[in-house]
Amino acid sequence: MTAQDSFKEFSRSALAPMFRELGFKGSGQKYSFPAPDHFIQVGVQKSFYSDKNEIRFTLNVQIVLVKDWVAAAAQRSHFPKVPSPNTYYGVGFQERIGLMRPEKLDLWWDFAQGTDKAALLKEIRDLLVAHAMPAIRRTVNRDAQQSAAADAAKPHG
Repeated sequence: MTAQDSFKEFSRSALAPMFRELGFKGSGQKYSFPAPDHFIQVGVQKSFYSDKNEIRFTLNVQIVLVKDWVAAAAQRSHFPKVPSPNTYYGVGFQERIGLMRPEKLDLWWDFAQGTDKAALLKEIRDLLVAHAMPAIRRTVNRDAQQSAAADAAKPHG
């Protein structure tokens, strides 16, 4: 079995269920957290240098207000209808999971034949819970407060 085959099975049988436990929907390389006013996504990005023996990958966390995305896409015709968490657009919040840690160091995992899948899954889950989920809550709460303040500042009548 190649690393690609093994990683695909790991994604299906371990990563996807873990993301679902955290409230995300999706599969493969893209997971979305339901929110009416935001695109909240985590993307599994494989390295260009992956091969049949090893998959190098990281996670990208993306939080974009839908209204900001619609405005940006109206100005940039090449933007898709929905952003991809593995593409940087310069709209909203987007950060690799490793850079969200206090030490702010990029983090890539190596997945190969002897990888301890349970330990890897625990590390990924712990990072999502400790860093991605709080960033999601902070960003959504901040955007809600800014939106409420903007609505309150509008003239009524």
